[in-house]
Amino acid sequence: MRGRPWRERRELLVGLVAELGGPPIQVVPVTEDPATAREWIRALQSRGIEGVVCKRTASPYRPGRMWVKVRASTPTDATVIGYAGPVARPRTVVVRLPDGVVRFSRPSSAALSAEVAAHVRRTGAGGREVLDGAVYTACVPLAAEVETGTTRHATVSVRRVRPDLG
Repeated sequence: MRGRPWRERRELLVGLVAELGGPPIQVVPVTEDPATAREWIRALQSRGIEGVVCKRTASPYRPGRMWVKVRASTPTDATVIGYAGPVARPRTVVVRLPDGVVRFSRPSSAALSAEVAAHVRRTGAGGREVLDGAVYTACVPLAAEVETGTTRHATVSVRRVRPDLG
């Protein structure tokens, strides 16, 4: 069964669940339309749905983390106020959100690391600070657009720096 494509496995599952007569076991809805998936994420956020899982319909079952989960998130403007790791390639940045909460971001992309490093070279690094028991280096504030998770995985991901807001 695991070697069969997802589409075949799903057809078998739908048939089995139908034989059981419905709840408490139900088959979750599926779509191949990205716009529909985005609408589901938007509409279901208030119910605590974390996102959608994406997989190829022709792929066999592979245990582990081979599927892609697209999490619900909210883009917002924030301020990068520090970084962790070497200045030449910061591993993560420290972000002050609009409500004043300060958090570490998810690991930085190579592009973001390069932009933060260039910013620190231009403006200078500040002193060492501590957040949640971890040390980071403060920097001159840098405007950024971030995505914040809206459910139990309330992570902060920096999408891009916003020099136009600085």
